[in-house]
Amino acid sequence: MTEGIYNKILNNLDSYEAYKEEIDMKNGLNNVIKWADNNNIPESIVPRDLYKLQKVETLVLDKLNIKELPNDIEKLINLTELSIKDCDLRTLPSSICKLTKLKYLNLMYNYHLNNLPECISNLKNLEKLTIDETNIIKLPESFGNLKKLIFLGISNLKLKYVPSNIKQLNDKLIIRLKIPNNRTETYIGKNEWVHLMLKENKKDKIKSFFFYKMGIKLYI
Repeated sequence: MTEGIYNKILNNLDSYEAYKEEIDMKNGLNNVIKWADNNNIPESIVPRDLYKLQKVETLVLDKLNIKELPNDIEKLINLTELSIKDCDLRTLPSSICKLTKLKYLNLMYNYHLNNLPECISNLKNLEKLTIDETNIIKLPESFGNLKKLIFLGISNLKLKYVPSNIKQLNDKLIIRLKIPNNRTETYIGKNEWVHLMLKENKKDKIKSFFFYKMGIKLYI
């Protein structure tokens, strides 16, 4: 086989792979559109034009009757902000972890949402995560790898497990807390949060009224 024929074959393979990727992207975007249609989401929120949809950077789905996101949410590769506040969300697809440009994820007031995907650490650019008022009771094992996270909202969560690698989180991280059944909202820094939780764990007791009422214990 001559070098010219070999290079031609490689070019054809590259073209075929690019074609496959293009078809896969179009199919995925069409699935997102079908999902939007089935959930009566206005075109002003989810564009029905493929080109415009792929370019979307901010998606606000607040107060819509959404129980789940489409698996093809990953095709919205330019998303930097995703807000699904006060919906009826029950679960998150693991494909959301492929939205590597995502900086802000708002899941507040989804009372039936009880977990985050274990792959959430793939969201390397995530800076703000709000999961206040959800039914989430544990943070994923990989949570400490969210190195760019600078704001975490966990008000009124009854967390039962937090991984020890929260020590690796950004030192600039601010945590918003609220004791369940109490109107008092508090903001504390990452180091204070970790220190209090590690201290309580080492004593094998939870003497702090604040964390005791929140039902949080750190297992290491």
